[in-house]
Amino acid sequence: MAINFVCNIIKTIALNRTVSKANENNYNNMIDSLIKTPVRYFDENPSGRILNRFTSDMGLMDLVWFYILSDALGGMFHLLNCFLFIVIINVWILIPSSIILVILIKWVKYNK
Repeated sequence: MAINFVCNIIKTIALNRTVSKANENNYNNMIDSLIKTPVRYFDENPSGRILNRFTSDMGLMDLVWFYILSDALGGMFHLLNCFLFIVIINVWILIPSSIILVILIKWVKYNK
């Protein structure tokens, strides 16, 4: 029970920091793209339309990042939680698990 509580706290902190950083990076990239846009674009489109599109895109990205990262971190911490319970019950499972982990890391590096 305590492990689950600690995993939820760590997940929440990691989620908030990651989403904040991702939103900041997206905002900076969008501002950079807008600054590098030719002047003709601003002549053809009213400033209200540009501002409305910019804010609606940022609002959608805030939601999308939150749900995607929430699912990813939730699954990762659920897997970690299950693995910790299995290790508590049977410590010998660490031997084959470490071998599989080494093989998996080498496979990911090879296919990268």
